[in-house]
Amino acid sequence: MSKITVIYCQECQEESFDMKTVSNRRFMFDPVNGVLILGGDDIERDSHATEFNASKAPGSFDDYVRGWLGGACRDYPAGIIHFAPNAPSKCLWLYEKAFDTLEMFRDHGAIGETVVRGLGDVWERTVSEIYPKTGKRA
Repeated sequence: MSKITVIYCQECQEESFDMKTVSNRRFMFDPVNGVLILGGDDIERDSHATEFNASKAPGSFDDYVRGWLGGACRDYPAGIIHFAPNAPSKCLWLYEKAFDTLEMFRDHGAIGETVVRGLGDVWERTVSEIYPKTGKRA
């Protein structure tokens, strides 16, 4: 399991987590420094930039891969990871950071049926489609 620092914007404390227990929240992850920021649970309010500023996290806003995360729910029983902005394969630096982010989520509860949006050239697919039986990148 990868070592990461988790900062919850509302509580501003560090702790580990299981992505399947996280309600619908914005995320920002810096794969170089292993810092994950989970925003508030009201995604209609604020923005990634506002929550980044409130978190007092290290680095700059552009160091972080961004998106939103939904744990297990009716529509996504194994959860969903949505990269926003998306990380197309043509933008290699962002694509690689997004894959590092996906690997972190795999270490913290994402399973084969977890839906991934906005990674690569296919809009929506599951973790098992990205990592076929070998567990390696497709």
